[in-house]
Amino acid sequence: MRRVAAIAGLALLLAGCSSVNVTPAASPAVTCAGPETISVAIDASGTQSILPIVLTCDHAIAAAKAALTPALGTVTSLDFGYGRYCPPGWHCGPFPIGGDDLGFVIVAFSNSPSVVVSLVRGSGTTVVVTKIDKLADLDPRNSP
Repeated sequence: MRRVAAIAGLALLLAGCSSVNVTPAASPAVTCAGPETISVAIDASGTQSILPIVLTCDHAIAAAKAALTPALGTVTSLDFGYGRYCPPGWHCGPFPIGGDDLGFVIVAFSNSPSVVVSLVRGSGTTVVVTKIDKLADLDPRNSP
């Protein structure tokens, strides 16, 4: 019965159905990649302009929490990083162009497998969740 509930919860998570806020633990541990730096854009004439960093740790954590379902359980930690998720010990290529527009949050739960929430900067201060994967599924050592 517990397995059926876990599978149903994961199916809802991956389908993105009725996403609501997760009730976090009293104070889950939050780790942020950083420090957040300033982005500089250079136009065709060579003029530099400072671009605000929209995909900040606070915005990313809030977007990740909003995309999760309560069925996953109590959040114990949230770890934010820039770019695409790369499993520890693996070389996944250079930091992507526009890397401060991409990020991920690894969310650990008290009684469910950890997930990776992939994010991209939207317009203004909006952060968009692009996908949610089980952490174990992203480790190449777990591939058949």
